[in-house]
Amino acid sequence: AADDALVRRAQAVCAEVAQASGSSRLQDLLQAAQAAGEAEQVYQFMDGPIVQLLQQDATLALEGFNLPSPAVTERLNSLLEVERSFCLCEELKAAGDLPIHPAFRVVATIHTPDHAIPVSELLNPAVASRFTAVACPAYGPADLEAVLLHCATVQTGEAEATEAVRLIHALATLLAPHAPRLTLATYSRWCRYLRPNSSDPKPLAERVVLGARFALLQTLTPQRLGLDPEAVAALVDPPDPSLYQALVG
Repeated sequence: AADDALVRRAQAVCAEVAQASGSSRLQDLLQAAQAAGEAEQVYQFMDGPIVQLLQQDATLALEGFNLPSPAVTERLNSLLEVERSFCLCEELKAAGDLPIHPAFRVVATIHTPDHAIPVSELLNPAVASRFTAVACPAYGPADLEAVLLHCATVQTGEAEATEAVRLIHALATLLAPHAPRLTLATYSRWCRYLRPNSSDPKPLAERVVLGARFALLQTLTPQRLGLDPEAVAALVDPPDPSLYQALVG
């Protein structure tokens, strides 16, 4: 009853605002809210990526698994048991454990400069005991180049991949003093912006620049970047001044 009263009060306030402003948009929203009714469900619970994957023949890769709070990672303990289970407490209408696909897999990574540090010191011991630790050497420049070329090829095709990698390296050199350290994950995220959009086609160089803007520089203003507009324009021949504007917004 209290919730219904709150809904009615909110609708009344929206009506007052809509009438006072004369906004047709607000009036449309008010009518839609009133049409929905007080008892009808307006919001629907949506499954997140983990819930979706555990019901498929898929691999859940958790990068930097030692970085979150143990309270977060321990919620996945039931997925790491021999007889796995997963209960979604936030879904009030869910009855019992969710079904888990028999081929669902979990892989976690921990990045540390010293392989001598045992996993039990980087993770909660209860969580660490559920994993099989495999030490892997750090990736080098050749590994980075191979992954970068592969990611670019997936997004652009072989015809543009080599040029895309050249542009990424050139722009990364310009951004090095200003942007966060570029990692394998950063380059992979950058490449996702290289795919051409059929409804709004853009040259490859502009796609590379936009990828840097959205994947790397969202927290940096043009003033903090301190980039030379001419250096950015010279990424292509002939120079294109619009590339700098695409980079800084």
